[in-house]
Amino acid sequence: MKNNTPHPLLLVFIFLLLLPVSTQGQGNISLIMPPILAASVSDRPPPPPAVILPPVEWQGRIWQQNDNGNRYNCLDAYDYCEELVLNGYSDWELPDKDELKSLVVCTDGTPTPLTDCYADGCVCGEKPAYDPNKKYDSPTIDSAFSCRADTYWTNVINSNGNARRVDFTRGGALAISCDEKHFVRCVRSE
Repeated sequence: MKNNTPHPLLLVFIFLLLLPVSTQGQGNISLIMPPILAASVSDRPPPPPAVILPPVEWQGRIWQQNDNGNRYNCLDAYDYCEELVLNGYSDWELPDKDELKSLVVCTDGTPTPLTDCYADGCVCGEKPAYDPNKKYDSPTIDSAFSCRADTYWTNVINSNGNARRVDFTRGGALAISCDEKHFVRCVRSE
């Protein structure tokens, strides 16, 4: 008769995966997968945890200086900001589109704030982002911030379930499906 009991070593590995480990300086409990098992789960190593930098004051608001390295759908983006505790503050929120667009700086001199569409006339510069001769640097964000050349959610959701996001590759803002995943940069009043 065959024994269907799991191997004891397998049970130890599963237990280690579920063991809460305190992260240094954060005061939070997180699950940490041992590196030896990470290779078996995926061919690529897990990304290092993002170091959240101190907030930045910008135009009368306090901003996250950088994102946490994770992408969210638009509803989870709301939750992330509502649950964020940073620098002793817990009143963070997802920015509206004009607030987030206020961080866009076009290095080619295109005046900002940009309009809300995503056609070539609504972004920094005259060339598309894939053109090697583009006229602006990426990311197109003020140097006070640490930013990926990528897209970030705003708190604007329209009646058909689309939400606005701002693209810091080209500076444009566009309404897209709420199910897509983008980065988040929270803001709070002074």
